[in-house]
Parts: sequence; C-alpha cells; structure tokens
Amino acid sequence: MVMDVGHSYDTKTTSGSTSNLIFDCVDLAIREGSRITILGENGAGKSTLLSIIAGEIMPSVGTVHFATGINIGHFHQHAVDHLFANLCGRSTGDGIVTPLSYLTEKFPSKTEHEIRGELTRFGLSPKQAATNVRFLSGGERCRMCMANMMLETPQLLVLDEISNHLDVESVEALIYGLNKWNGTIVLASHDANLVRSIGGESYVLFDGMLRRIDGGIDTYLKVFAKHYHKL
Repeated sequence: MVMDVGHSYDTKTTSGSTSNLIFDCVDLAIREGSRITILGENGAGKSTLLSIIAGEIMPSVGTVHFATGINIGHFHQHAVDHLFANLCGRSTGDGIVTPLSYLTEKFPSKTEHEIRGELTRFGLSPKQAATNVRFLSGGERCRMCMANMMLETPQLLVLDEISNHLDVESVEALIYGLNKWNGTIVLASHDANLVRSIGGESYVLFDGMLRRIDGGIDTYLKVFAKHYHKL
C-alpha cells in the first residue's frame, strides 16, 4: 500500500516541510497477482516511485506498507551496470567469472541444473553461461541480471525499463516468461508492445500526480499525441 506518498531530492525547509516535490499525494494499492504499469514522460519521477515501491528509498512524505515477509525483485535502469561492477572484483580459480560460476557461488542452495535452467529461460545458452562476463553483450548481461533476480524467488517484481537493452526476440521471450509467472508485477516502460502484452492496470505520472488510465497504453498514446500536436 502506497499512501499519500511524495518525494523530493531537496532538503527540508526550516519549518520541516519538503519543497519542490517531484510528485505528491500518490496512492496505489498493489494487490497480489496484479499487473500495474506506470507511464509518463522522462523526468516525471517513475524511477523514483518504483524505487520507493521496491523499498530501496524512503519517501519524503507519506508511507508505504509491505506485506509481511514479501521478497521484492527490483530491476532498475542501472541494475546491469551495478551487477557488472560487483563482478569485476570477483574471480574463480582460473581468474574468470561466468554467469554460471557467479550464480553458483551466490546461490549455494540451488543446484547447477536449476541455475542453468534459469539462465536458459532468459535466453542464455550453455555456451553463453560459461562465457566470461566481460565478453557478454549488453543484452546478454541484462538476461543474466534477470536470471539473478528470479533466483531470489521474489513475490513482487518492480521492473524499470527492463526492455532497454533487449532485441525484439528477447522482449518476446520476456513477455512470455512474465505472463507465465504468477507473481505480482509493477512495471515502467516506454515499450508499448510490452505494456500492452502484460495487461493489467495502467497509471500515468503527470504533473506530480498519479492518475489511473481507463483503456491502458492505447488511451495514453492517443492523449500524448494530441497534447504534443497542440504544442
């Protein structure tokens, strides 16, 4: 439950209030098994709102209540870079870190078969699973990051522009996997096909407020086109 949430990166005023909120009075109920898409222009605060929903930053005002014991997987725009930076300081006995060796070390309770299966599910072949991560493409690193996230067994996925580094075939595989998954998804994306395929409820973060959109992404695109046609 997101209740009356607002956020600012400015310091508080002498009176204790927060100035220059990038959004305010955001209310959102995220029900188990639901699919929710947050739409809006760049700079509207979508990434910040998703980080608040993921529990990674505290809102400047308002509260967020989480279900007891919930495990949240958060894929943000810099998740791949952060994961790769952590990998640079690691090495196996032969000095090489591969997706398989890294995930095997990180998840000792998982069998090699389970880890290989998760990597395969996100389109990494056995050969790629055994390739030095330094030589993986941006899309392959993104797939490794998604496999890493799913091995955490989350009940809620918070996904911020997850399709940015993926080709069309990979996005289709992602859509298939997400639609087969029975957990809860909160998504921000500019990929209309991804948003349309995931379905569920759509909201737009505009002018500092979060509003629900009847008709989903197609209604949003029509309103967006009319707005910019008038400018």
